[in-house]
Amino acid sequence: MRTPTSEQLQKLLSQIIQHIMKKALTRHGALIEEEGMTYLADMEADTALAPLQSATCTYRIALGPRAG
Repeated sequence: MRTPTSEQLQKLLSQIIQHIMKKALTRHGALIEEEGMTYLADMEADTALAPLQSATCTYRIALGPRAG
């Protein structure tokens, strides 16, 4: 039996992280899994983070004197 290479270990670690994050985000309601598909859950528009999320998606500064 050969020792795994660092590349093989890195690939395995990446797969484990993806699996754990997917399960955690699904458990917290940020992801939805249906019929073998995974997608982002609809976020409530009236949350305090909505303006920050919008700014992030459009690469804009959300807060401070340079907002917009």
